[in-house]
Amino acid sequence: MEINRDSISKFDEGNMFAILADFHNQVEIGIDAGQSIEKRSYDFDNIVICGIGGSAISGDILRSYLEQVGYKKQIFVNREYTLPNWVNEKTLIVASSYSGNTEETLQAYNEAIKITKNIICFTTGGELESLAISNGHQIVKMQSGMMPRCALAMSFFSILTAFLHLDIVSKNMSEDIELAIKDTYYNLKKSSNRHKELSNNEAIKLALLLNGKKTVLYTGKVMAPIAMRWAGQLHENSKVHAFFNVIPEMNHNEINSWDYKENNKDFRIILLKDITENPRVQKRIKVFSELLQDKANVYGFSSDAEYLLTRMFELIYFGDWVSYYLALMRGVDPTPIPTITKLKELMSGE
Repeated sequence: MEINRDSISKFDEGNMFAILADFHNQVEIGIDAGQSIEKRSYDFDNIVICGIGGSAISGDILRSYLEQVGYKKQIFVNREYTLPNWVNEKTLIVASSYSGNTEETLQAYNEAIKITKNIICFTTGGELESLAISNGHQIVKMQSGMMPRCALAMSFFSILTAFLHLDIVSKNMSEDIELAIKDTYYNLKKSSNRHKELSNNEAIKLALLLNGKKTVLYTGKVMAPIAMRWAGQLHENSKVHAFFNVIPEMNHNEINSWDYKENNKDFRIILLKDITENPRVQKRIKVFSELLQDKANVYGFSSDAEYLLTRMFELIYFGDWVSYYLALMRGVDPTPIPTITKLKELMSGE
């Protein structure tokens, strides 16, 4: 299906186009939210970010980013009802639920209050806000009105800014991070103009290549959360199958599944690359691509921006637009997630 203003009007009933076009402004909204938190000292040895789906992926990106810029304390993203058994009174718990009603996060929060006083909640409201108020825990209140996956930038930058504001991330790292945040904002603003223009649009071109195919994403450790984000957006926005794996691990098993060209016609491989990946991983990505040259359709993407944070969000934003345009090509409204909604209804009926 051709992408034009008519197809956008017909299928995009939730107006995700406008949310995507305004994605860069979430950076500033997130900064304002993160800076609103009252100064308080936390004595902690490690961080556990509790969340699911769109509220968890910001934690994955934060963990990868901070690790690369030199943050020394362990950050663990918990997507379970229960906490890891090593959590103790010296663990900082970040409860992230955009709606405030995510059952897995609420259960993990209720376990956390029995273990540690170091708890910060990031939400738009709901039960998590009510619990945090009654228990005296700090709350970063985010702007409501979006699907959680659409609020990624706001969620990420509210947590990162709160970490800077509370000196959870040390002051000697803050100057470079603040420069990276500013650069990310301007990069996203510039990218918005490019992605929402329907002529000669790279996101539309890639969506055309993915249409009717299954997408498999490969990358290294640094960009693994970005590959996860791409897969999730293809699942929720486009309603298509998408998978991801990490190099070098997949070079020791999954690579063999691409041996026979006749098995690969229904797949498209996307490689997400970055200069901060281990040099051997970078070489593995290159060699892997060469090995598959005559066996499968492989497409590689990277960013040449100065800052890692900018490069991460440039690729995230590109993938979001790809998933959006692919949904329209398939005649699908990218906003609703009917099967997830139905699952929640059935679960609540127990």
